[in-house]
Amino acid sequence: MTAGHKAGAATVLLVNEANGELKGHEHTRMWIQRLDELVGVLEGGFEEWGERRGEGGGGIAERGDSMG
Repeated sequence: MTAGHKAGAATVLLVNEANGELKGHEHTRMWIQRLDELVGVLEGGFEEWGERRGEGGGGIAERGDSMG
């Protein structure tokens, strides 16, 4: 997450049991629970995905938001 952030890239974390704590990391821009969710992000963009965040999928991490 940090390397992508420092490179100016959008960071998307595919959450699993081993890395779930990174959902709240300051350099995690977005997180998803299933790889197929990335298709919707790429087609609709980060902003649309953030609006859908409460629908049980991933979300856009916000400062101070631990995301569970």
